[in-house]
Amino acid sequence: MRRESLLVPIFLGAGLLIGCGSTEPPAAPGNPTPTPAAGANVVIAINGINGDMSFSPAVATVKVGQTVAWRNSDSTTHRVILTGVFDTKALESGATSAGTTVTTADTYSYICTIHPSMKGTVIVTP
Repeated sequence: MRRESLLVPIFLGAGLLIGCGSTEPPAAPGNPTPTPAAGANVVIAINGINGDMSFSPAVATVKVGQTVAWRNSDSTTHRVILTGVFDTKALESGATSAGTTVTTADTYSYICTIHPSMKGTVIVTP
C-alpha cells in the first residue's frame, strides 16, 4: 500500500474533529461544567444536529421568573446562545448548563453556535 493513501484517512479524520470543535477553552481541572440550579423548571435536551428537531422540546414554554437549563444528550460538544439573554458555554456530552432565569415575556429563538443549523425556541409567558 502506498504511503500517501494511508495519510488521506488521517487528514480527513482530523478535519472532521477540527470542524466540530469549540472555540471555548476546556474547563480547568477541578472546575466541572455547572449543573442547573435546584428546581430548574424546564430542562431542554440537546439531541444532535437535526435542524428544528435538535432540541427536545423544540418549543419550550415557561413563565417569567422560571428557570431553563440545557442538557447535552448528544455525543459532541454544543453551545446554546441567545445574545444578551443566555449562553450555555461549551457543553460536553452529558453536561447540563447552569439554569437561566427568564425575566421578560417574549419568544426567544436560540441556536448552537458550533452547529448553527440547530435551532430552538423558548416562549416566556407573563
